[in-house]
Amino acid sequence: MTTSSETPSEPTRVGLLESAFTFSPLEAVCEAVVEASTVDPQILIERRGDRYRWSFATKRDVFSLLDKAAAFLGIDQAHLLVGFRTLDDGTYVLHDDRVGFEPSDDWELITFAVPSTRAEVEERIRARFAKDPPG
Repeated sequence: MTTSSETPSEPTRVGLLESAFTFSPLEAVCEAVVEASTVDPQILIERRGDRYRWSFATKRDVFSLLDKAAAFLGIDQAHLLVGFRTLDDGTYVLHDDRVGFEPSDDWELITFAVPSTRAEVEERIRARFAKDPPG
């Protein structure tokens, strides 16, 4: 696999996936969303208290979710298993079945500009969730 300063390596993106499965500090989620939005600009952002998580999202089918995750990791989808859950509105999102499910206090599908900086992503997320502050 080719790596450069412009294209994160697979291990870097694998690490960024952690904040898709567990509620994490906003900074970690913003870093991941900057990269993920290059695959699909519409990203699910969930908040629980003062922590966040992100996910690719689609209403098409689970295979679309698999395609997005494989593209993000830079691997063939035949080499990837993707856990998922379905939101109340029928949207499929990533989910790690190995960890207990933690529901969010609030969520939103946000379409980010591509490319976006970490500061721009953080501003969009803070603006959205400022309407419903934690606690």
